[in-house]
Amino acid sequence: MVRYSKMQLHAIGLYRRFLRAIENKPAETRGAFRKYVRSEFEKYTCLNRLDMPRIEYQMGRGERELKAFQNPSLTNVSLPSGPRSADGAHALRSERPRVMVNMGEIQSS
Repeated sequence: MVRYSKMQLHAIGLYRRFLRAIENKPAETRGAFRKYVRSEFEKYTCLNRLDMPRIEYQMGRGERELKAFQNPSLTNVSLPSGPRSADGAHALRSERPRVMVNMGEIQSS
């Protein structure tokens, strides 16, 4: 049986909360949300497990992004189609995946 550290368990829990939040999104965009979340988590699998300040920073960043995901007005995300390095990460920092919000039409009264 695999024994996970507290940080690993926290990361797994965060990932599961992202997946639960995605279930509240429109059916046609859930696949894009899943790809986005997976790419974000995979991007940081190469972190040294002893680099706690960086891991804690990324976990906090993930918690903040989860709050954005839980916003009902967020209905779509997209990944850039730019070049990737050999490890699958985006080649340029400026090409990092960004959440693109689709608020729909605003009706005036």
